[in-house]
Amino acid sequence: MMVGREEDGQHMPVSLVFAVANVDVERALAFKSEQGKAWNALIQEAAAEGYHTAPWYSLDRTTIPGVLNVNNGAYVGLGNIDGTKSAELTVAERLGVRVAVDFVRLAREKQIPGLEDCTLMRTGAHVGVRDTRRIVGEYVLTVEDAREGAEFEDVVARKYGAIDANQLFIGEMHSGFAYPYRSLLPVRIENLLAAGRCGSATFLGHAAGKSMGNMMALGQAAGTAAALCAAQGVTPRELDVVQLQAVLRSMGAQL
Repeated sequence: MMVGREEDGQHMPVSLVFAVANVDVERALAFKSEQGKAWNALIQEAAAEGYHTAPWYSLDRTTIPGVLNVNNGAYVGLGNIDGTKSAELTVAERLGVRVAVDFVRLAREKQIPGLEDCTLMRTGAHVGVRDTRRIVGEYVLTVEDAREGAEFEDVVARKYGAIDANQLFIGEMHSGFAYPYRSLLPVRIENLLAAGRCGSATFLGHAAGKSMGNMMALGQAAGTAAALCAAQGVTPRELDVVQLQAVLRSMGAQL
């Protein structure tokens, strides 16, 4: 297994998403997008006053009128959280709740446009963990693959977006680069496929196109491969990848 960033074991932030209600959605979104400096100044002012703040917030529409979802980069003083340790996840969750509560407090106190009378509607059921262990697979996907738009004969998915390790690194990539079947196969273990954030990649290789849609595509490839192996009585390493690709395409996957 590989764990964390190669040079220092650093992990991406572990954060708790929350939603706020009683919001003038259009005004709030317009203020954050059009007056970014003013938004940042208000958050920095609140942090200096002792509020629990995150380094960044993302306001996202929901299907419920007057409600915004708030993604964030976790409490600024949280430190390096290992998502494989329950005690550290408990710390992250407790401080994540503080960030949510204090966001509402500071929005009201600072009279942020559109959020002047907001209320905390809910928090996530659990903190969001962006990286833990990654297998060493038959192929280790790299950030260079993402930047150069790598192609592989055993492609089973494509990754879209950007290189997003949150505060640790943000960068451009060749959106739509190929993900190989070999990165689902651990080098020393038979009858196992590892998808999602556990797939074989360097720290930044995983960060390249790590959104939920991308992870779902890897899970679809792994699940389909497992079903084919079970039906044919073969191991994942023995599976005909061309057949797997044909089945994935029949499901609508664009390879």
